[in-house]
Amino acid sequence: MLSEPLAGIGADVQWGHMSGDGGSLNTFTGGVTLPIAAGHGDVGISAGYFKPSCDVGSCDGNFVAGGVVEGRVLQSQMQSATFTLGLSGHVGFAKPSGGTIWSASAGAPISLALGSKTGLQVVPFITPSYGWGRASGGGASESGSRLMVGGGIGLLSASSGFGFNVGVQKVFIDGGKTVFGAGFSWSAH
Repeated sequence: MLSEPLAGIGADVQWGHMSGDGGSLNTFTGGVTLPIAAGHGDVGISAGYFKPSCDVGSCDGNFVAGGVVEGRVLQSQMQSATFTLGLSGHVGFAKPSGGTIWSASAGAPISLALGSKTGLQVVPFITPSYGWGRASGGGASESGSRLMVGGGIGLLSASSGFGFNVGVQKVFIDGGKTVFGAGFSWSAH
């Protein structure tokens, strides 16, 4: 949710990490983003690899994919800062051996882009959202939904289109761990 809408195609690579008892989880993805709604929103797809690491036993990795639709609902210029409120929807899919995982979420990203619209921008953000997930395999399935919140900070060079962001996401569930992530992006002008 930058101060200026995406003008052309964008590309990104992302990494996510979560530590837990007995190992950790890492996800590596790459994706493309296209502007929609006269530049007031964007749609993106991504694909990658999910790799758990375990202290004991075998931990096989698997394919992951996702999609996002995001749009600006409210945008206000405040001197050298731009406040933006948006709406977003995400869907995810993973295919571990012997099972299938689906997820979906809806959120309201809030950002404050600080700096020049033509130079470097610093963009802190927070996204309250509601998520749903379903795992199935071996003739059984389990699903659930929870509130969650994410946040972080991004840096963008408006002149080159290159950006970097770091963030966290927390699902409000007993024993739930925090996911940490980072990503690089590029968008055409």
